[in-house]
Amino acid sequence: MKIKFLLIIAFFLTATLGFGQNQKEATKVLKKIKKIEQVEKYKKKKKHSDWKIQQVKTMGIDSVKYPKAVNSEIGEIFTNSYDNGKISVLFKVLSRKNVELSKVQYIFFDGSKMNKSEIDSTRTVILNKYTKGTDFTTLVKEYTMDGNPTGDLPWFHEGMMVKEFEEAVMPRQKGEIFTSDVDSRKWYYVVLKTHDNIITSLTELVGIQYGM
Repeated sequence: MKIKFLLIIAFFLTATLGFGQNQKEATKVLKKIKKIEQVEKYKKKKKHSDWKIQQVKTMGIDSVKYPKAVNSEIGEIFTNSYDNGKISVLFKVLSRKNVELSKVQYIFFDGSKMNKSEIDSTRTVILNKYTKGTDFTTLVKEYTMDGNPTGDLPWFHEGMMVKEFEEAVMPRQKGEIFTSDVDSRKWYYVVLKTHDNIITSLTELVGIQYGM
């Protein structure tokens, strides 16, 4: 994938860790953290240097997977367990805002391997084939130059992709097919807008692993 992603759910858990904090210690630290900018400060402290303290983000559309993260109040602290209860993570909800999401399929062309004229000619062929009824996924498999065999992207919001790609995608309506160029990186696309944009919440949390 040649599109820049920001990691949305970055659960940072490793079952092989040989350390852990107790819940009381973790709770004490979380109560002091009010903003995400404070996370790095606590990670750099010598007494917390081996703690697993991480920023986590999740969206309202993930409510089935992460109901506590999506539904907890700002400032609320809660625990989730993983690996059959072997690992526990204490989370604190720091902020929540609404974001606009888009969803697409794409065909990628690498401008370092094809010249722009060849790319434009090929994109014209693709657009004509699609107009005549060829399935977009079939076209992805035939033409794309990255490792995504379907060209499908998860829902994304502003800041998750490169700016040029976002600006091309966000205003479009479901069913529109179009091209997008990121000349500075020599990335070129044919894009199909597969869904209309939706509004959902984006929740920002901090998590601390405790106990083993």
